[in-house]
Amino acid sequence: MKSKKNIKLGGFCGVNTGSISNSFSVSDMSKAREIASFCYKNTGEINTCFAKSSIRKQDVNNFCFDNRGEITCSFSNIKSKENMSECIKKSDDNVNYCDFNQITVNDLKESAGLELNDFWRKTQSSDILMSLELKNDYYDCSEYVKEFDSEPVHIRTKEDLIYISERIKNGDSQSASAYYVLENDIDLKNVNWEPIGNIVCPFTGVFDGCGHKIYNFKVVSKDIMFAGFFGVVEHALISNLQVDGMIKTGSCSGGFAGISRESKIYSCSTVSQVIGTDNVGGFIGNNTGIIEGCYFNGKIKKPFPLILLYFLPILILIILLCLYILNPMKNTATFNNVPIDPYTVKNRTFQHYTGGQNKASFSFSDVVKFVNNTADVKFGSPDSANQSMTIKIQITDQELKEKLGKTGRTSSEQKSLDSNPNYDPSNMRVTVSESGLVLPGYDLKKLVLDKLPDGTYLPKGVYRGIAFLNFFNGETNEKAMINTQIPIAVVVE
Repeated sequence: MKSKKNIKLGGFCGVNTGSISNSFSVSDMSKAREIASFCYKNTGEINTCFAKSSIRKQDVNNFCFDNRGEITCSFSNIKSKENMSECIKKSDDNVNYCDFNQITVNDLKESAGLELNDFWRKTQSSDILMSLELKNDYYDCSEYVKEFDSEPVHIRTKEDLIYISERIKNGDSQSASAYYVLENDIDLKNVNWEPIGNIVCPFTGVFDGCGHKIYNFKVVSKDIMFAGFFGVVEHALISNLQVDGMIKTGSCSGGFAGISRESKIYSCSTVSQVIGTDNVGGFIGNNTGIIEGCYFNGKIKKPFPLILLYFLPILILIILLCLYILNPMKNTATFNNVPIDPYTVKNRTFQHYTGGQNKASFSFSDVVKFVNNTADVKFGSPDSANQSMTIKIQITDQELKEKLGKTGRTSSEQKSLDSNPNYDPSNMRVTVSESGLVLPGYDLKKLVLDKLPDGTYLPKGVYRGIAFLNFFNGETNEKAMINTQIPIAVVVE
């Protein structure tokens, strides 16, 4: 029996083999088997990091699901429970679990040995931890970019950003290794965003956000691995940038980046919704480089279960049925239009018809003769009616078998019918001609002979047929529940 695939989610990072410091995440997460408020799996270093995560308003009580590295001076929010009367409890993985709404900076110093450095500051007069936020100090890229011979590329518009993304997607290594400076906030609404950098052509340059924000981006393609605003970054430097958006793709994804290989990410943030299955983090999916002074705020979800898709059509039918039964306005709904037949003309008959609320009347010949695949007909509707009509000329399978030795259906369709024990040739019909909509007060002058399903035309001869009339509400175009059938002779000359 095939085992279920585990959903692996981390509030900040999916997998870390590098270094993460002075960073935090505040996340709302989907319920999953393997989940952690900050990092799912760590074999690197995590220092001075905070995490506050919840599932359906319940705290996530493990900072790292699988820790094989080093975690120091870090803590995760957890409210006091029955078995934890104190606010701080030292854990085996050197993570301090505490209630953010009660703990103070002095508590951290005395009980946990945590010293807050220059990356953190108070934003309120209170000394409680919840009043601490990461400072958005800019990281100075000047020393790092001295090795670049060319001038920086300035990004001013949405079009500039899309152009760079497309160039890197198409394998332009020069664009992937350039030095970029963002000069404005950029809105990527209605853009199907292609992450900057991929496995074939990773981003290896410098991207200085200069404190600006890129927002409303969406990554929706399920074919993208390592998805985020950045996809794959390698030996790159990214700093001073906030990106806000949505990631709706598979494994190893994060709001800011999919994977960072030996790269440096400083003073960056993302407010995003990330949907994924394996090694997914709010900020980054996989990190082997250095991340410092960054944060994530948002939601992390697992994908919609595929098994539910099998039951979705049934659920939709039940909902539609309930809406139809309960909706008092159902008779005023608007339906898709049936095209008006081009061979209809305004009539001068049936001018004084009177009837009930749903009024319809018609005149139709009992013989339909096709000459050169076209039949002149008399099919009319009074101008006082409120029901439109269509007509189908049909011949039973039994009649066609008797006259032609076949039904005119395709071989695969006929084979399927023959294998059905409920198949009755006398009740099954083939439509040989069909009109468009005939409005009240109009006559249909002509019918055109259509090809049979197997691509051939009905041979010359006389056939027993049926004129099948469908009625439609004149205002909403809703198909009526009652139809009319008239036996006719179909003549082909």
